[in-house]
Amino acid sequence: MTEYYELKVNLLPSALVTYKENIPNLYSKVIPEYLTEIFDLTDNGKTTIKEVSNKQDSLFDDMIESSTEVEYYSFYKEFSERNIQESIEYKELLKNYNSTLKEYKKIVDSFQSRKGIYWPNTFLESTKPKLNKALNNFKNSFPDVYNSSKYISTSSVTKRLPGNNQFGHSRRQLIEVLKIKKYLTDHPTISKAISFIYTSNEHILINLSDIKEMDESISLIQNSINSSQPPFGEITIIPIYSNIFIDSSVNSITYSFVYPNGENGRKDRDMIEEDKDDRLSILKLLMNDDNSLKDSPSSGSVTINTKEGLTPSFINNTAKRLGANKGYLADIRDGAKAKIKRIIKKVKLEGQ
Repeated sequence: MTEYYELKVNLLPSALVTYKENIPNLYSKVIPEYLTEIFDLTDNGKTTIKEVSNKQDSLFDDMIESSTEVEYYSFYKEFSERNIQESIEYKELLKNYNSTLKEYKKIVDSFQSRKGIYWPNTFLESTKPKLNKALNNFKNSFPDVYNSSKYISTSSVTKRLPGNNQFGHSRRQLIEVLKIKKYLTDHPTISKAISFIYTSNEHILINLSDIKEMDESISLIQNSINSSQPPFGEITIIPIYSNIFIDSSVNSITYSFVYPNGENGRKDRDMIEEDKDDRLSILKLLMNDDNSLKDSPSSGSVTINTKEGLTPSFINNTAKRLGANKGYLADIRDGAKAKIKRIIKKVKLEGQ
């Protein structure tokens, strides 16, 4: 039986207001009908979703649910080959990369000749922002390429940076461009295909042979939908986690999340807002949109700091309170850069 990773489709609160008279119709008809306009529908029917139980990977006590019967829609799309290296966005990125690298090298050379480190205003106020803008334009145009390039090791490209990779301003952006260049050198023309299942309980199921393909797969689906101006507004697709591991206690942790909305989200908000932990009080201030009548706040982030140290158990439980096991936790980062391992929930479909 095929195993699928389970993801959550999150809508803006305004979409739920628009369809508030018939929310079930939104999920079971409006969304799947729209998906058939931009993806090829390969199968449709009813099935039962069963969670793949692995107690070692599940510290969220209430993760194991009873089987759920849903209507499902299987979709497929093939993206035509693109010579990205000939695109306007890539050429503009290289132009700004080259000019930034040239100025960056002059600054580093000046430091190494014992003249001290000095970042000119032209670099900080013009050169660096232009590279940022070009990089963001490329990310928005080719998110799948950018996400794939992130898996290239930093050490394999930083040897090309002057100053032994020690100088801060624009360092991260230069490294990102080097990774993009390396990825496109290895993949000059790119042909992609994506297949996934949308279910009427607001979820998306993806079967992947390699978890490293997850970010790229999410980007392909999400950007295909959002770039087509859907009638229900832009969506955010977030994995549903069965567990979050961290190696050790840390003094600072940042959670990024989307705001739970809709009928299911209302119940999830109640659970969060009933929490009495003082360190989560800021979350209650962020999550103050009782009626889900507006698009803000529909997402946010919170950083929790303490000198005492945040234990792995606290970090895991806080992630749960923020909806990690329901598809609301977009990201989690710690100041010490300890390794955080996210385990995405897996399910099976009866008869498949």
